[in-house]
Amino acid sequence: MGIHAYNLAIELAKLGQEVSILTSKNTPRSFSKKEFKFEHLKIIRLSHSVFPNSREGFLKSAIEYINNNPYYHVIHAHNFLDYSKVKTPALKIQKVHINPTYGYQLEAFNNLLEAFYFKKIKTIKMRFSIKKSFENSNLVIYNSKLSKKISESIYGKNFESVVIYNGVNYKEFQSGSKKKYRKEGFLFVGGNKKRKGADILVALAKLFPNQLFKVCGCTRSGFLSKLSRSRIPDNIRILGFLSRNRIKKEYKRALALIHPARYESFGNVVLESLACGTPVLVSSSNFCGASEILNSKVGATFNPNNLDEIKEKIYDYLKDPDKYDPKKCIKLAKRYSWKKTAVETVKIIDQYLNT
Repeated sequence: MGIHAYNLAIELAKLGQEVSILTSKNTPRSFSKKEFKFEHLKIIRLSHSVFPNSREGFLKSAIEYINNNPYYHVIHAHNFLDYSKVKTPALKIQKVHINPTYGYQLEAFNNLLEAFYFKKIKTIKMRFSIKKSFENSNLVIYNSKLSKKISESIYGKNFESVVIYNGVNYKEFQSGSKKKYRKEGFLFVGGNKKRKGADILVALAKLFPNQLFKVCGCTRSGFLSKLSRSRIPDNIRILGFLSRNRIKKEYKRALALIHPARYESFGNVVLESLACGTPVLVSSSNFCGASEILNSKVGATFNPNNLDEIKEKIYDYLKDPDKYDPKKCIKLAKRYSWKKTAVETVKIIDQYLNT
């Protein structure tokens, strides 16, 4: 289960909404059972086929469950659900966290066959699936204006839609905030994904040999396999896959989060960093949705395709490390809580149900 669905479901339940989460029985639990001990919240783990793939098997099982339990007023899908097969009168909402077919075109793959499959075959199949979902939804919710713009450029504007930004669990990232950490280096939370700018990070590490660049979200071998078959610069430290508690500490230790994404529909890492009081150096709003909510007091934005521009932003920050205000970082993060996301979601749902 994604962090988006987890946090939104909890906040909806806290608002008194009856929430059932449909998730796969075939995958490991992302969160412990005690994290879901909330009134009004129920977890339903579905068995399903893994053919032709696990995703399609789960979605088929989810549709069968919904049709057999027609008492839900709202279906809020975080995966692209073929609503044409849903036979209940519920309000059908498609939440869009990423435009996957657009992302495939920007990704690095291990070989030409894998690249051909994702960039051609899977792209065609996914576009058909996504368009069917949109056509049979009552409402599409995007998590940024960027996501909406890219989606409409691919699928058209014939769908009712709204933008509701993602949130951050501010209290989670502020716990233990009295402890002071020695600041060192820049943090990149994007694994080995070219779409998120991992190869740009390698180039920056070479330009700033005296600065440490930490990488979260992949193993060392995984980082090498997709990005650099030569030696990783000595000033890149691969931290691997981290627990939520550990990643919080790394945000607080960093001089800044650096996120040179070529495409990021929103980018929760940006809000997480700000919630820890750590400024952000991020791709501009043409590339990263979270940049739509930033201001000059909490960080800087740049064109990820312009290495000189990124280098200049890093130089400016290193020359004046007090130019960004940690308190303003935290203040901005507090404005975008998951509770706010839930309240805005309920508001738009009420509008539809009452018309």
